[in-house]
This record gives sequence, C-alpha cells and structure tokens, in this order.
Amino acid sequence: MQRRENQADSDPRLQSKPFIYRGFLEVGSQSFTGIFTCLAARSETGHCTVNARPLLAYATDAEPDTLIIQNNEYNPISNMSNKDARRLPVVSHGAEFLAIGYLMRRNILTYKAPPNNEGYDLICIHPDPRQVAKQLRVQVKSRYQTDCDRAFPVKKKSFDAFDYLLVVFQNIGFFFKKNKPVLEGYRQPEFYCFPNTWIREHHKIFESGWEKVHTKGLEEEIEKYKNECGFDLIANDLGISYPSK
Repeated sequence: MQRRENQADSDPRLQSKPFIYRGFLEVGSQSFTGIFTCLAARSETGHCTVNARPLLAYATDAEPDTLIIQNNEYNPISNMSNKDARRLPVVSHGAEFLAIGYLMRRNILTYKAPPNNEGYDLICIHPDPRQVAKQLRVQVKSRYQTDCDRAFPVKKKSFDAFDYLLVVFQNIGFFFKKNKPVLEGYRQPEFYCFPNTWIREHHKIFESGWEKVHTKGLEEEIEKYKNECGFDLIANDLGISYPSK
C-alpha cells in the first residue's frame, strides 16, 4: 500500500491537473484524454483491477490534448458553457427509429443494420419479394436541438458505403438560446433525404480535421429532399409506387 502511495506521488500522470479547453467537456478537473492517461498510469502501478488493466493499457502514452481538436468552426456547444452541454443518447438513438417509421409509412421495407455498422444504418428494399431488384443503404444523421446550426458530420471515407444520407432534425426544443425555455422551441421533426452525389458536392473538410455538411442557407435548394419528397426519392429508386385503393 505504501509503494502505491509513493508511486502516486512521483508519477505526474496520477496528479490532478485542470485541463480547460473551450468547446470540450471536462469531467472533474481533467479532460477525457487526461483521465485516460491517468487511468493508464493506474493500470501500470496496480491502482485498478486486473480485468480493467488491459483495457486501459492502450492509453499509456496518450497526451493530455490528443483529443482537443475542436475549434469554433465546428463546435456544437460553442454557445453553451461546459456545464450546460447535453448528451441525450436515447433521443439521438431514436432518430433511426423515426426514420424507419416514416420510410415504412411510405411502404418502403426498411431494416436496421447492426449497431456501429460502417457507413450505413438502414437497408431499404421493395416490400414485394417478387419485385425486389436491389437494396439501398441509408446513413442516418440527427440533431435534436431546434436551434442547432443545421450542420452534421459526415466522413469522406464513408462515401462509398451509402446510397442516401437521411438527416433527422428532431426539434425537441431550444438548447442554445439561454433566455428561452426549452419547450418554446418544440417543433415537428424534419427529414432530409440526400442522394450520395449531393453529399459529395457539399462536403467540407476543415483544418481542425472535422468533416461536415452545412444546410443552413440552402433551404430552397434542399426543399426537394424534405420529408415526403425525400422518402419518394428512395421509393422511386426502388420502384415502389404510392399505395392506392
């Protein structure tokens, strides 16, 4: 026990250091990377369980600012302090199910791809097995804040993995406007179904390394991809006519 205490005093990675970076969440007094570095040091010195040790070993050489690459070009919480940031995994995960529901409402048979599948999240096919000629891969992106910047991240390396990219603006309320209640910003969700070619044309890579697509200011151009119009693109691509009497 005495040996561990001495090591904690001598190893600088085990000391608590304040890492404060604009646009990056803190946990306690350290950044995420700083925490992993500290945990890796604890792995070496026996300050963690045997089972956890190999999981933390990869972070042994991590630098405190390895993950601090955001700047104001792409900072989803630039108008919020660190303590105001919100991560809503249930709401975010629900975007895929919203997309599935609306696609199937248009009579497009839609399956969810395995979790963390590379490049696409949904698979769409014709509902009639006798008319299935092809399948379409759909990547889903979402923003839950009504007052978001209407941009979303897309990696260039995923371009060859999807046919359409479906963006879900869930619009559950205001999260950046501090002087307005959240529910004042509640709106119906919006869906934009962009063809792969459109994403390639509007994709940008910034010096910070972030890759994203902006839709703000393109409202007229992207109206043809919104809601039912966007779902019709996939339906027509699969040869699915609108349900009739």
